[in-house]
Amino acid sequence: MSDNDSGRQAPGPIDFVVIEFPAGATTGVVAAELSRVLDSATVSLLDIAIVHKQADGSTQRSEVSDDELDGFSAFRGAQSGLFDEGDVAEVGSILESGVTALLLAYENTWASRFVDAVDSVGGRLVASDRIPAQVVLDAIESLDAQDA
Repeated sequence: MSDNDSGRQAPGPIDFVVIEFPAGATTGVVAAELSRVLDSATVSLLDIAIVHKQADGSTQRSEVSDDELDGFSAFRGAQSGLFDEGDVAEVGSILESGVTALLLAYENTWASRFVDAVDSVGGRLVASDRIPAQVVLDAIESLDAQDA
């Protein structure tokens, strides 16, 4: 493993997502799946927040609770303060009125040892991006059509 200032393993890539739910959505299945992923140690939850966009366009941050999103009170302890009021305002600007959004910041812990291996030989990440799933599905469909 590579050495860093703290002597700890380097963190894996850190991402965030914003998930919008319609008013009244039953989200227990989402909370259960998040719990399963966290239990697998594939990712580590760094912060969680709930944001509402009111019908009048105003944005409000709420406490993580089952009253807000069913099943999510178990994650209340993961609130770390990484998401600030600027983040809440930015999320509010992309939401539809009358919806609730879940903000998640997470470390891709599966990649931590890989990052250490890269660091140990002087390698460095020079580019990273996400490919939307639909783009990949469309490309596969196009290739399948060409083969037919």
